[in-house]
Amino acid sequence: MSDRKSEMEKRHVLRFSNEKANQLTRECLQTALIHLMAEKDLDKISITELVARAGVSRTAFYSNYASKEEILTGWLADSVDQLFALIREALRKGDISELYLLLFERIRQDVDSFSVLFKANLQELLFSRMEECVLKQFTPYDTQTKYLVTAWCGAFNYLIIRWVKDGMKESPAEIAGLCKEFTDSFIARLRLKYPDYFAAREI
Repeated sequence: MSDRKSEMEKRHVLRFSNEKANQLTRECLQTALIHLMAEKDLDKISITELVARAGVSRTAFYSNYASKEEILTGWLADSVDQLFALIREALRKGDISELYLLLFERIRQDVDSFSVLFKANLQELLFSRMEECVLKQFTPYDTQTKYLVTAWCGAFNYLIIRWVKDGMKESPAEIAGLCKEFTDSFIARLRLKYPDYFAAREI
């Protein structure tokens, strides 16, 4: 019998409220799925195997998710929301070098998870979530803004993918510098179109 601890056991769980228990269940399932995907393809991972690795019941799984794919979508949404908290700061500050540095350091810390995502060819999920987050900041937006944001998100998204897939040979500082170069003009355009948005967020 394997002595490998489940994700739930690693957290030394005793008793939580329903809300906290559900949150912990989702976190354990997300972590377990990412680890399993590092070992095999998504379609070869069974629900039985997944819940055993997570340390939760099948009932708990189906109470939170309808499928394995939904777990990935949830994990990605959480990850992008955390990344976007940094991107949002970058949009409202003039000097964004330090913020990009923090962003790419954050990605490097979670590189195993991002590598699994890209290995499974799910990078489109990253782009879609990122685009959604940025566009929400400028609602209502016109056609020009929509495509400007889409172009920036596409460039940023594939820069992350290439950096991770190439083994992150460049430092976060080097990648941050490249991002600043192509982002300066993007932010300048948005400042002209949405002066009130940026004025209200100046620090």
